[in-house]
Amino acid sequence: MYGQPKRAKRLYFDSIPKAVDEYFAHQRKLPDAEPKEILENPAWHIQKGNTDSQDMPVSFSLLLNLAAVCQAETSDVIWGYVSDYVPGVTAASHPILDDMVQYAVNYYQDLVRPTLRYRAASDDEKQIIAGLRDVIASQPLEASGEELQSCVYAAGKQAGYENLRDWFACLYETMLGQTQGPRMGGFFRLYGRDKTLALFDDVLNDRLASQ
Repeated sequence: MYGQPKRAKRLYFDSIPKAVDEYFAHQRKLPDAEPKEILENPAWHIQKGNTDSQDMPVSFSLLLNLAAVCQAETSDVIWGYVSDYVPGVTAASHPILDDMVQYAVNYYQDLVRPTLRYRAASDDEKQIIAGLRDVIASQPLEASGEELQSCVYAAGKQAGYENLRDWFACLYETMLGQTQGPRMGGFFRLYGRDKTLALFDDVLNDRLASQ
């Protein structure tokens, strides 16, 4: 709304995760911004001149996808992964993040769970997914989300996808039961090595598509 106030907007539930992440992205820029930049930052206006920034080590979109894969019923399930992903971060130290975790659980239960539709991977897709699984398994435990994302990109390019969006769509549909999703490298890092490899195995053995 701030960037193009006169243009008509399509407001629907799927716009919520993107809007939340954009807000915190703008907010992170406030403490170090020049006066002119502050005035051009929509978060400053939303916060009525407050330039404080909340630390959000995990995006709302990533929390939402984690809630879907974990089929989270409570926020404790999500916090188990977040605590491993960002050591030292707790609900007490990051109350806003704690709110986001609970919102992710609510959003999943109300809007995502009823629409989840996993599809079975084709034989050709399974070969590529199996190759990516082996690559992910060979990475060091401390590999970053960006490093894992590079592995995902490389697998798609090596497989000959002309449009990598088709490759990502394959992963979203077979692994997450959705047509859209997060940066898979960051998701794999948050989900953890063992759980991620188990998710690959579920896809390769059609366990998710049979639900």
